Amino acid sequence: MEKEKKPLEVFKERLGPADPEVLERVKYGKRVAAAIRKSLEEGPKTVPEMVELTELPDADLFWYVNALKKYGEVAIESKDGSYNRYRLNQRGSS
Repeated sequence: MEKEKKPLEVFKERLGPADPEVLERVKYGKRVAAAIRKSLEEGPKTVPEMVELTELPDADLFWYVNALKKYGEVAIESKDGSYNRYRLNQRGSS
């Protein structure tokens, strides 16, 4: 008697291996998000300050900061001239 396959196993068989380009983009996104979190552990910062610390492209960093804000991981602390100053959210708050 053949062992019943789990739905995820069947799904992976049908689709085949993941596209390496997609996997690389996912890895890059995780690295950027981790760098943003690490830079904000020291305290609130603007996007230009985070760019200086992380040496990541400003467009990428800005996009990921906004994604983290959308999902409640970061929040706007205050305004600094024409820039928002971002902070890490405490766990469980938004």
